[in-house]
Amino acid sequence: MPIRARKQLLPRLLQWLPRPVRHAVLRRKATLAREALQDVEVEIAHTREGYLDAFRLVHDAYAWRGWITPQANGVYLTQHHALPQTTVFVLRQAGRCVATVSLVLDSGLGLPFERTFPEMAALRGPNRVVAEIGSLAVVPELRGTGVTICLFAALWRYARHLAGVTDLVIAVDAHVVDHYEGLFGFKAMGKPRSYQGFGEGVQALEEDPVAGLHQDLSTVDDWSAVYDFQPRREALHVWELASAPFPSAWEKYPPHEGGSDLARFKLPRHLFQEFFVGPDAMAPLEPATQDYVLHFRTPQTVTVPPQQRLAWLGLEPSAA
Repeated sequence: MPIRARKQLLPRLLQWLPRPVRHAVLRRKATLAREALQDVEVEIAHTREGYLDAFRLVHDAYAWRGWITPQANGVYLTQHHALPQTTVFVLRQAGRCVATVSLVLDSGLGLPFERTFPEMAALRGPNRVVAEIGSLAVVPELRGTGVTICLFAALWRYARHLAGVTDLVIAVDAHVVDHYEGLFGFKAMGKPRSYQGFGEGVQALEEDPVAGLHQDLSTVDDWSAVYDFQPRREALHVWELASAPFPSAWEKYPPHEGGSDLARFKLPRHLFQEFFVGPDAMAPLEPATQDYVLHFRTPQTVTVPPQQRLAWLGLEPSAA
């Protein structure tokens, strides 16, 4: 049976059950053994290695889905990764990067999500902070396993406790909507459709629709009531992970060197230049993105000296 067909089998079988029942089944299945946390670590990317691990994993996952043509440099990142409002999470198991996801805070550029689900605009308002969960990728052997719950739990707590997010949106495979509704309390926004929020050169397939989901974090504590069961011995369910102390022992945050909390999570200057200004950039930034980035990046950051550009290309600077 093809991989994609196997992925869809359980959700299709669960569709025969009433929604409350199938959601309860999913919650009881989505537990994680405490011992599994011993070799798991979620970090917020802040080094070249961390960012490259994430961007390479996203590239491989998107190429596998048929959304992009494999790139020579094996890296894929979006226009929104150039913004300081974007945070990249990396899940490591025994030191190996096995999953990644990004949190994109709303900004003057908007969110990739609303290109597909324009109804998202209704979420904006006084005292509301909207953010999109995107660039999700997991190594093939761990897709559908409970280990990745740690990744979402870390993002969830970061969004609530540090970034001040009130509303989360995410576009997911239409066949896994029940998991997000049942485990995290997301609600659908409109009908499934082909996702339009990718960057340049990426296009979802018409036969590969996504569902737009929304979660109101200001009322998320009410969701704890559905986790009214004790998992098997030495196991944790989703809410226990999501409500763990912030940050938890298995989360690694960049060192604080002064300035605002969120400032330490943006792409460092030298990496911004390498990924977006240097020869490894997937595509030139769109003009609107360039203009917006200039509000947060100095001219010295977005304008790389010719000698540096030649060095990245492996060429000697010209005598001129």
